[in-house]
Amino acid sequence: MRSTQQMRDLWAPHGDSHNTLRFTFWNGVYVRMDKRMLGALTALDDCLSRYRYQPKQDETWGYNNRAITGGSRPSLHAYGIAVDINSRRNPYGTKLVSDMPRAMVEEIEAIRTVDGLRVWRWGGDWNDNNKADDDSH
Repeated sequence: MRSTQQMRDLWAPHGDSHNTLRFTFWNGVYVRMDKRMLGALTALDDCLSRYRYQPKQDETWGYNNRAITGGSRPSLHAYGIAVDINSRRNPYGTKLVSDMPRAMVEEIEAIRTVDGLRVWRWGGDWNDNNKADDDSH
């Protein structure tokens, strides 16, 4: 897995809402994401559907041209490559709180690109606003 900064460099420039699409999850909830994320979103949706895990419209979002929480650098949401699902049930903070079954999280983390790179990183892996615990991968 690439670091957040490597992802910023790879997906630059940020803030291009013209390169987004509206992706609809299995239960009708939708997000805007970078068009190149379609395959990854489809794989994510397949997993959510198998577990009957239902994203909520008012708690799920993707593209948002903003800075990272608590920082000044662009969030990966500003590139359309990050999605938050059910933010009230899975809040960002110093203590991990989640209603996602661990087995589902593991399946989502197992989704790979054609080059074998992990696509999704679970928010519970983040240790601060700038990097995940395994940022060196």
